[in-house]
Amino acid sequence: MNKIKRLLLALALTFSVFLVELLGGFFTNSVALVSDALHMLTDVLALVLSISALVVATKKPNLKSTYGYHRIEIFVALINGISVFALAIVILYEGIRRVFMVEHVATFEMIIIALIGLGANIASARILMHSTDLNVRSVYLHVIGDALSSIAVVTGGIIMFFTGVFLIDAILSMCIAFVIMYSAGGLINDAVGILLERAPKHLNTAKIIAEMKTVKGVLDVHDVRLWSVCSNVHAMSAHIVVPDMKVSETKKVIDALNSVLERYNIFLTSFQAECMNCGKETVCEIEHCDIEDEH
Repeated sequence: MNKIKRLLLALALTFSVFLVELLGGFFTNSVALVSDALHMLTDVLALVLSISALVVATKKPNLKSTYGYHRIEIFVALINGISVFALAIVILYEGIRRVFMVEHVATFEMIIIALIGLGANIASARILMHSTDLNVRSVYLHVIGDALSSIAVVTGGIIMFFTGVFLIDAILSMCIAFVIMYSAGGLINDAVGILLERAPKHLNTAKIIAEMKTVKGVLDVHDVRLWSVCSNVHAMSAHIVVPDMKVSETKKVIDALNSVLERYNIFLTSFQAECMNCGKETVCEIEHCDIEDEH
């Protein structure tokens, strides 16, 4: 099943349960259940944005957008993260208000509805869990957050059913808010990191450079730039120092370097070959001497 089909299936499931939880939350007077429903609404929005981004990202590169439209994925992930974080603040506020204004909750109905939501979250998580795409991962994190909150709501509902301590409902809503903030904060950090063109956090730049230096014909590597275009498209540019050789001979060296980098999922590369001593009868002179002689 491709990414778009996975997201569409998760969207249909999530939206249906969102309606059930929202209506059920008002019916049972449970702020925790309403909070869980609103969290699920952000999942719906995230899924819609993610599907739209995947469709747009299939557009081919052109002279104006030479990398294509992969970065749309990152902007969507950032919007999702910020929207979820903002929602967590609203949930936290409502939870604090309920601490000072405790209200009765229809706990039995609340438990049943929360169990339905938990089942939907587990199903959606299984649909999305194997993707490495940051955009799909952002939705997956939404769903995981929902699953955790649903578990908390079910547990709290059971405790309230037997004890009648409805303050638990408010405490649960605040706990849900903190879980959402944590997951959203990580997503925002990842998206911002890519937009700032930081080196991918799962790649060890020093280790990659060291491995590049072991390639036959490479004397040194410097001015390395390693960044991500999107969550699964990485790029590198670097200056490589080579022995005195013809420019045509550097192709073998560059091909060997690309073979090393492909193991790290780095496919967009640009190398500038340099000789150790840029003077007479060197790579630098081979590249530029004819042009200089004409002047």
